[in-house]
Amino acid sequence: MRTITAALVSASLLAIPARAQGNAAAAAAAIDTAQLLAKACDRMLAAGNGAFKSTEEQDNAIVRKAHLPARGGVDVDGGWNGDWLWASAGDNGDRLVRWHGRMVVKDGDAWKLRADKLASGAPAPFVLDPALFFQILRDLPAGAGKVLHSETTELAGKQLVILSLSLADEPATEFAASGAVPGSGGGPGGGMLMLGGGGGFQPPQPDHNVDLALFVDPANGDVHRLRVRVYEQNPMFANMQIQVNGHGGGNDDGDDEKAEKSEPGKKDQQQGGSKDGSYKKGLPDRKLAADVSLMYFKVDFQNLGMAEMPAIPAKAKALLGSK
Repeated sequence: MRTITAALVSASLLAIPARAQGNAAAAAAAIDTAQLLAKACDRMLAAGNGAFKSTEEQDNAIVRKAHLPARGGVDVDGGWNGDWLWASAGDNGDRLVRWHGRMVVKDGDAWKLRADKLASGAPAPFVLDPALFFQILRDLPAGAGKVLHSETTELAGKQLVILSLSLADEPATEFAASGAVPGSGGGPGGGMLMLGGGGGFQPPQPDHNVDLALFVDPANGDVHRLRVRVYEQNPMFANMQIQVNGHGGGNDDGDDEKAEKSEPGKKDQQQGGSKDGSYKKGLPDRKLAADVSLMYFKVDFQNLGMAEMPAIPAKAKALLGSK
């Protein structure tokens, strides 16, 4: 499985341009979206197994501010069966298997116990746990999991309904922290060092907003595609000056001209979904502020309830503590 390098284009969290949604939204208007969302969660939890291909992309505010290259996109080819998760990722197709929180990786002909690295030494990628994701989605607090937009679409010859949700405030932060999707933004990386105050200084906690789009078969509840954007707004990044290899950074005047600027810290368009009905492939068309990091995650599901579990040698199972 190869890793595709892709950088998200910066855009601000403020105004959302108007855009007609056409007949697709009208066709979906008659559907009971709350019922369909519940049906989709129940179906994905009941499936018990399946396969998926996922792509994760990160647009980190501190990396943008330092004018450093964005991290490449990470592709994962994986599957699940009950408590078992397996995946291959990276240019070398590194294989891993997880069971009850433990992980083994394939190194040549051998399997080795690892905490967070692949056999190649690269960090292990995020591997979706569909059971965890759909349980958390199903159990969102009342009101937080409301479908704000729906439309019909065609994917791989199937007529599907896109269900769009947006989380803000505590439900968004809890969802971002749950491990249901990859982490976002925030911390140092790539050789950068952030120094915080001592003496019990507690940095301000970042705010989160989460947009989700589920591509659902209305006939049986199968989710064929999942798209997620997690926005993390860290007030410490708003006026931060960064020095990398002796050169000053943090002047946003040189940002890509495609990026539209906004005042850091504004959240008027973060709260809830698109205010003018403008959605693209199920997600609100937002713009990105200078102090906001963005994580994008897309998953395509296949073989729901019919996926074959790969052969796992007895040695690998023993390392995992499974018989």
